[in-house]
Amino acid sequence: MATKLQIINMALTMFGHRRVSSLDLENNETMRVVDVFYDTVLDDLLEAIDWSFARKDTGAMALLSETDADGVQPVQGWDYLYSKPSGCIKVREVFEDGGAMVSEYVRSESQNFEELANPTNGVACIASNIEDAYGKYTFRVTDTSQYPGYFRKALASALAEAIVMPLTQKDSLLNAMTAAAFKALSEAARKNGGRDNKPAPKTSKYIEAR
Repeated sequence: MATKLQIINMALTMFGHRRVSSLDLENNETMRVVDVFYDTVLDDLLEAIDWSFARKDTGAMALLSETDADGVQPVQGWDYLYSKPSGCIKVREVFEDGGAMVSEYVRSESQNFEELANPTNGVACIASNIEDAYGKYTFRVTDTSQYPGYFRKALASALAEAIVMPLTQKDSLLNAMTAAAFKALSEAARKNGGRDNKPAPKTSKYIEAR
């Protein structure tokens, strides 16, 4: 299985940059640039698709607050607020106990939850109108040994897109890495075979930000 260092070197190799021998940031400008982007790129990629290897069940979700006896909701439009699971990148489903087998169409149309900031303390939480809710979510997996090959390739490609301009200042390479990242994510989505597999945007956010 590829290590974090190997994934980083895959990314660097994609645009012809010299490889690095360690993750040490001292006296290593390349790794300092990579370090700025790596975690953000990983989180963005995990959020983009319902990856099967990163999918977890919440079990019974921890209730924070609910509509009171006077009908005052904790958040307008929602009767219940639940804690967001530790390490959660994105909540994918919220359902009643035994409700996970509801059809994809019904689940997507129901709009039965929302991730938002708790109005009391600003902490991320989940609002829903389902009492005693359960859920499924994408977990922040950092152990690279758990990544399928298609995810490692998609991560390396996305990382290459993020770091190519800071390291080379070449627009032509950015365009090439953007195309490669889109292709790798599309292929990974197909091989993943999971739910909520949305195609990657065709225009790089790194291009749009310039």
